Amino acid sequence: SEVTLKVGGNKVTSPVSFKDKDGKTATGVVLNADGSVDVKPETAAGKYTLDYSICEVLNPTNCDVATITVTVDAAPIKAEDDTFGPINGKDKTVTPSVLDNDKLNGKPVIPSEVEIKVEKPADPRNPGEPVPTLDPNTGKVTINPETPAGEYKIEYKICEVLNPTNCDNAVITITVVAPEIKAVDDEYGPYNGKDGGETASVFENDLLNKVKLNPNDIELTAGVPVNGAGEEIRGLIMNKNGKIKVEKETAAGKYYYPYKITEKVNPDNFDDAVAIVTVIAAPIKANDDRYQINGKNGGTTPTVIENDKLNGKAIDPKEIELKIGKPTDLEGKSTTVVTMNPDGTITVAPNTPKGTYLYPYTICEVLNPTNCSSAVAKIEILPAPIVATDDSYKVEWTRESVTTASVLLNDKYNSKPVNLDEVTLLPGAPSHPGLSMNPDGTITIAPSTRPGTYTYPYTICEILNPTNCSTAVATIVIEASNVFIPNTFTPNGDGVNDKFEIVGVENFDNVSVTIVNRWGNEVYRNDSYKNEWNGSGLNEGTYYYIITLRKGTTETVHKGWVLIKTR
Repeated sequence: SEVTLKVGGNKVTSPVSFKDKDGKTATGVVLNADGSVDVKPETAAGKYTLDYSICEVLNPTNCDVATITVTVDAAPIKAEDDTFGPINGKDKTVTPSVLDNDKLNGKPVIPSEVEIKVEKPADPRNPGEPVPTLDPNTGKVTINPETPAGEYKIEYKICEVLNPTNCDNAVITITVVAPEIKAVDDEYGPYNGKDGGETASVFENDLLNKVKLNPNDIELTAGVPVNGAGEEIRGLIMNKNGKIKVEKETAAGKYYYPYKITEKVNPDNFDDAVAIVTVIAAPIKANDDRYQINGKNGGTTPTVIENDKLNGKAIDPKEIELKIGKPTDLEGKSTTVVTMNPDGTITVAPNTPKGTYLYPYTICEVLNPTNCSSAVAKIEILPAPIVATDDSYKVEWTRESVTTASVLLNDKYNSKPVNLDEVTLLPGAPSHPGLSMNPDGTITIAPSTRPGTYTYPYTICEILNPTNCSTAVATIVIEASNVFIPNTFTPNGDGVNDKFEIVGVENFDNVSVTIVNRWGNEVYRNDSYKNEWNGSGLNEGTYYYIITLRKGTTETVHKGWVLIKTR
C-alpha cells in the first residue's frame, strides 16, 4: 500500500505478460497486480523477462526499476522401448500405439502433445520384401501380409509439441513368425493300372495359416514313390500342381509318395506328408471254350485266348502269360490225345478216335503276375461223316448168275468215296436167298432167280470209330423180257423148283395152261395160271403142255414137254 507497481509507467491493475527472448509477448507468464508472477500450464520452456518499477505512494516520483526473469523448463519426456510379437506375418496386423507406454511430465503421453518421428525404419530381410512400418500419425505399427518371419527393429523419437526440442528416443522390436503350415497325408484310388489316371491335388487338404493353402504361396518338393517294402517304383509322377499321374501299364500295388510343401515367403517354414496311391490290376477273364474237330482229319483249333478279356478288351498275347494245364477225358483220366501249343491253339492228330476232352488253362497278366483267371477248353473229337446211300439195280432174268456194281460206289466217308481200308461193310439179310453181297459190295444174283423186286440192306461203319455207321438198302429188280418155260421141275417139298414156274408170266394179261399125258389125256388145266401147278397126284414122267399167252388182242401159243421128277 506504500508503493505503486508499474510496468511501462502504468500501474499494474491486471496481469501483464512477460516477453520471450525474442521480445515477443508471452501470455504464459504474467505479473499480477499484487506483484506475484504466474506461469500458466503449457508454457513453452525458455527465459521470460519483464521490466517493472515501484514508486512510493507518498512521493510518486520516488521510483526504482528492476527486471523479473522467469526460467520455464520443459516437462520431462520419456519414450519407452516397445516389443511386439510373436506376430503371424501371413496376415495384416496393427499393433497398439507405441505411445501407450511413453511418458510426458511423468504421465502417459497425450498423442496431440507429442510428435512421432521415425529415425530408422525396419530393414527388409531381402531387398523389396515387406517390413513392419510405424505410422507417425497414430503411433501404431503395421505388419503387412506376407511379411517374412524375423525380428525387426524400428527406431523412433517423440518430441513435445510445446517444446519441439524436448525429445526422447526408443526402439520398437517386432517379432514376426511364419504361419503354421500343415501337409496332410492323402489317400487316392483305386486306379486301374492298365488305364492309368490322375489324382486330385495333394494341396486340396493342406493348410497354410490354418486355411486351405494357395498353391502360389508354396513350393512343392516331390519325393520318390516307393512300395510297401520301401523300394522305388515307376509309374507315378507328381506334377507341380500337386496332382499325381498314374501312368498306363502301372503295376498293381499300394504306393507311398512323400512330398514337402515350403512357404515361399519363409523357406524354413515347411511340412511333410505322404500321398498313398492304390493301383489295382485290370480285370482279367478267361472264358471256357468249346471246339469240335473231325478226328479223321485232325486239326488245330483257334487260340483259347480268342474269347478271353483283359480290361474288358480282346487280349494282346504279349500282355499275358499262358499257363497250360493237363488235359483229361470226361472221367478225369489224363490223356495225350490233345496238345495245347504255346500260342493257345490245340492240336488233334489225324486218325484220332472220337471222344471229349477237357483242357484247363490259366492266363496271368504280365504286368501283374498274380492277376490270373482260369478256364477250360472242351474239345469234342467227332467221327468223320459217313453216308450210305440207297442203291437201285435192274437186271434181266437169266439162267446164269449176275453180279451188280458195288453198293459202295455212291457212298461217302469223310465226304470222299469209300475206301474199304477205312470202313467195314456189314451186309444185312436179303429179301431173297438167291442174293449174296460180296466183300467189295457187289451183289451176286443166283442163276434163275425169279423175276421180282428184292431188297438187300447193308451197313458201313468207320474202322476208326466202329459205332460210327450208316445203313442203306440196295433194291434189285429182276425183269424177264422174254418167256421161259422150264422142261423140268421137282415137286419133292424141298422148297426149290417145286412148281412148274413159267418165267415172265407177269408181263401178260392172261396165261392159260393145259397139261396132258403121253396118251393125250388132260391131267391139269388152268385158264388163269399163276405158277401154282406142282404136279400133285401125278407120277414121275414126261407130260405135254399147251400154253396160251394173251396180251391185249394178241395171243401166243407155246407147246412142249416137261419132266416131273420127285427124287
